[in-house]
Amino acid sequence: TNIVYTLAIAPDNRVYLATELLSAANAWAGVATVPPYDASTGITATILGEGLGQSGGTGIVRAILIHPDGRIYAGGEFINTSTGRYVSYFAVYNNVRWEKVSYGVTNNYVYALCYDPTVGGEIFIGGQFASVNNSTWMNKLVRLNGDQFLADFMDVPSGASVRSIVRASGGNLLVGFV
Repeated sequence: TNIVYTLAIAPDNRVYLATELLSAANAWAGVATVPPYDASTGITATILGEGLGQSGGTGIVRAILIHPDGRIYAGGEFINTSTGRYVSYFAVYNNVRWEKVSYGVTNNYVYALCYDPTVGGEIFIGGQFASVNNSTWMNKLVRLNGDQFLADFMDVPSGASVRSIVRASGGNLLVGFV
C-alpha cells in the first residue's frame, strides 16, 4: 500500500485501511484489512473484493465506516471497481464485492463518513459532491437511512467541501469543511 488515508477498527480488532495505491502492479485504490497481529505470521494486508478507482485505475479511498451490523462502507475519489462495475464515489461491501448504494453520489468526491446512533443508525456522508440520487438539492452533506438518502439540515458554504464529520457526546454534529 502506498498511502493510507484513514483507519477503522472492527469489533473483532481487525483493522481496515483506506488506501490510494494497492501495489505498483495493481494501481487501484481499495480497502485493505489487516487481521489482529500474530507474532508468528507478522502482518499481512488483504484487499476486500476488487479495487476501487477511476477509468485507468487511479483513485483514492478517503473514508471508511464499519457499521455496527457489519457492513463496510467506502467513500472517496473512485467511480468504478477494477472489474468495471459502476459504484459512484460511495460503495458498500457485501462480503464478496463492492456495490453502489442506492442511486449513488454523483459529480464529485466523498471525503467523510460518520455513523450516528442518535438518529436510528443513520450514516452521514460528506464531500464535494453536487448531487445524490440525481437530486441537486442534496449536496455536500447527506444522511443515509437504510438505502434511502435524506437531505441534511446543515448548509455548507458555497464552494466548500465537507472533510470531516463527528457526532459529539452532547449530541451536536460537528462538521469540518474547507
